Amino acid sequence: MQGLIHWYNVNRKMIWAIIGTIVAVFIGIQLISGIVNNNNKDKISTTVINTKTNTEEKYNTVALDTEESVITGNKLSNSQKEWISVIDKFVEYCNNKDITNAYNLLSEDCKNQIYSDINIFYTTYYSKIFSNGKKNIAIENWVNNIYKVKFEQDLLSLGQYEKNATVQDYITVVKDDNKELKLNINNYIGKDEINREKTVNDIKMKIIEKHKYIDYEIYTFEVTNGIYEDITLADTDVLNPIYLEDENNLQYAAYMNEIPEEQLDIMPGETKKISIKFYNKFSSSRRITRMCFTNIVYDYRPNLGYGQIVIDL
Repeated sequence: MQGLIHWYNVNRKMIWAIIGTIVAVFIGIQLISGIVNNNNKDKISTTVINTKTNTEEKYNTVALDTEESVITGNKLSNSQKEWISVIDKFVEYCNNKDITNAYNLLSEDCKNQIYSDINIFYTTYYSKIFSNGKKNIAIENWVNNIYKVKFEQDLLSLGQYEKNATVQDYITVVKDDNKELKLNINNYIGKDEINREKTVNDIKMKIIEKHKYIDYEIYTFEVTNGIYEDITLADTDVLNPIYLEDENNLQYAAYMNEIPEEQLDIMPGETKKISIKFYNKFSSSRRITRMCFTNIVYDYRPNLGYGQIVIDL
């Protein structure tokens, strides 16, 4: 025992030096490990923050309910995701009460068909959705370039929950003549040029175009009466005197109750432009093949019976 004490007394400086070195190395390892872990945490936090920032820069108001079409099941393409940014920009303009820029994002067809000037847009669309505060939107890809959009109240800006504050719309993203992305809103999908015509017994009908909505279609056509008596395009007492027909022979009736009776009357030599709405919910797979006028009335020659004109589309 005395020998061990003697050895310690002789070597104690070296022993404590070794112990100090070991302690210093251990503390150094702990410090280095802590610094590395903190740096990794900072990197992870920065990544999350940057990702969130980038997302917010792209979509300020949008929450995607799903990236799959509820109709086709297909996932959103990169182009479709870019199209969503136009809807996001439109809502951002509306939230900031920038009515002019919001209106300028509408397509020319949408303006011509629904909102011929900015005041109509403000009164009938903007005021109904944004009058009670800012909105966020939840989007579902319906099919192709058509999106189901829910305008939901922004609780932070409104400060309280308001019943019935959610409004639904179908918005379609289209390209104008300059290849710029524009919007068709208020369930309006777009316009198709048709320009098909047919003449029967000197009565000429030309279908010019159709405007598609999510729940119906509006066809515009010209009728020229080339005979020497008045005609009426439909006997309104007959069921479905004017209808569309698809490739499966299913019929889609005209909204006869929305057509003024005088609009159906064509005088001798007169050419009249008429628009008729048909019950025809939008479908990307169904094809309309014919428009049928089955009960054209010759006013002064009832003995001729009803005239019929069927135009292939």
